[in-house]
Amino acid sequence: MLFRARFMCSEEGELVIAKPGFVPGLNHLQKVRELSGCPEFPKEKVCENVSPCMKNVYTCFVSESLAIKSNLFNETGCRDILVPPRFLNRFVSLEYEQLLGIYDILWVIDNKAIIKAWEAAGFPLYWKEEE
Repeated sequence: MLFRARFMCSEEGELVIAKPGFVPGLNHLQKVRELSGCPEFPKEKVCENVSPCMKNVYTCFVSESLAIKSNLFNETGCRDILVPPRFLNRFVSLEYEQLLGIYDILWVIDNKAIIKAWEAAGFPLYWKEEE
């Protein structure tokens, strides 16, 4: 059995928007060169097309101990948590992934940080604290 917190927009708009049209710059090239251990890593092998991260609903898994602590999962294994538009943006960051000698830059959402912050806020069903 899995327990899920499903974060949804409380009004019209996207839950997460991570910079549509973002194009990586010199700082990202430097980060790739550090990660690769190659100070001369060719810029042509860094993908400059970063897909935007746009979601209306985002689901995180909740441990059994947190499900018990929250007292929200007694009747159902999935709870809807309403949040304002773009509320989860603070949990989005860039990740660098190497595949076949080429680095992709991806937006990733930190599930653990979302759950930890939700717990710290007291497991609200309408979570609207200031970012």
